[in-house]
Amino acid sequence: MPAGTGKTHTLIEIIRQITTVTPANPKPLRIMVCGASNLSVDNILERLLALPAPTYGAKLKVTRVGHPARVMAHQGVLDSTLEMKASRSDQAALARDVKKELEEALDILSGKPKGTKGKAPRGAERRKMWDEVKALRKEYRRREGGVVESVLSESQVVLATCHSAGGWQLRNHRFDVLIIDEATQAMEAVCWVPIFKAHKLILAGDPMQLPPTILSADKKRRDKKGGKGDKAKASSSRTTPQKNVPEPTKQVASPPANEITDPEADEPEDSDDGSSFESDAEIDEAKAPAEPVDDQESRRIFLKNELRPPRSLETTLFDRLEKMYGPGIKRLLNVQYRMHAQIAAFPSKVMYQNKLTSHPSVASHLLKDLPNANAADEDEEKELLGTPVAFFDTAGCEYYERVEGDDDEGSRCNENEATVVKKYVEELVGVGVLPSQIAVITP
Repeated sequence: MPAGTGKTHTLIEIIRQITTVTPANPKPLRIMVCGASNLSVDNILERLLALPAPTYGAKLKVTRVGHPARVMAHQGVLDSTLEMKASRSDQAALARDVKKELEEALDILSGKPKGTKGKAPRGAERRKMWDEVKALRKEYRRREGGVVESVLSESQVVLATCHSAGGWQLRNHRFDVLIIDEATQAMEAVCWVPIFKAHKLILAGDPMQLPPTILSADKKRRDKKGGKGDKAKASSSRTTPQKNVPEPTKQVASPPANEITDPEADEPEDSDDGSSFESDAEIDEAKAPAEPVDDQESRRIFLKNELRPPRSLETTLFDRLEKMYGPGIKRLLNVQYRMHAQIAAFPSKVMYQNKLTSHPSVASHLLKDLPNANAADEDEEKELLGTPVAFFDTAGCEYYERVEGDDDEGSRCNENEATVVKKYVEELVGVGVLPSQIAVITP
């Protein structure tokens, strides 16, 4: 789903249709929505809360599972969290009463309440009170768990990050449909946490955008071994060769003709010369047979090669499923509603095989179409308001970058280029473009 094609709107519509009571859908399904980050989950929650009440049935009941400190600071979103809903329920009031009795009993045992003169009960009376404390603790845990269970059971849509889906609150809950948003930015391992809780899976994401950030030491390890291999080769080349020494004869027993060799036995191990495979794709290409045959044993070997675990966490579940089952399992949203046609032409050609089209509402929109934009003359209007893309070539201007930090790992900045941007923004504001309509993005 390319950027600006309405991925979030599509997911909201899927959720709305699945959870709305209609003659064709008399029994709405229960949905769990997960995401790679709290922001992606809260974005969907905010859209769901804005949905109007359906013609049939009540308003959609949604619950956000997660720590309130990590939830978007929006009143509607905060009110939908599990903690807030649980605190407002009737069962929560009963649990608070039990907790109050428990605290009072503990205070008496410690001699804190007034009138006890600081003396705690002793002997049989103390043992009796400890039995009461144990009973109150058990009752409090039962009521507190009942509050959480009651809130989640009444929710049609439960939202959480992939990590939070493995929490104790959801350990006994099952869902009809699981939606994972931004699946191409989530590691495959975390996607499996909520998958086992649902009967159907929907992945949403764009494999052409940034993948999950992985700090992998695999390549460094291979490079290190490669360096050792080079040293070994160099040292062996300096060794004086022995002359007239016959090589020992090797006898290799050939396997029977009807025996199928396990491909795992021929898998090249990481050698000291750094000659290991560089990627999963090369491994699969080298090991998997060109065409699987109908033989059962060969089919088993073929599936074993196809389903082999990745060598790193860079392969997402989205990419893995597409590779296993082909592009027929995915659907491309090919109409974008965000960019001018000239801007969208580049990603469409480079990343989406020219399948991306622009909606008429944005295909030719320019700054001059804004009601507040007003240029002084035609040249100014054409230069500032009538051009969808503007490039500033600073080559040869001696606009040198400055690095703040240690070596090349610090933050880079270019004060001269920042001055160019500042001047251009001032010119846009001068022709009527509002500051709230301008965004400045830097690497």
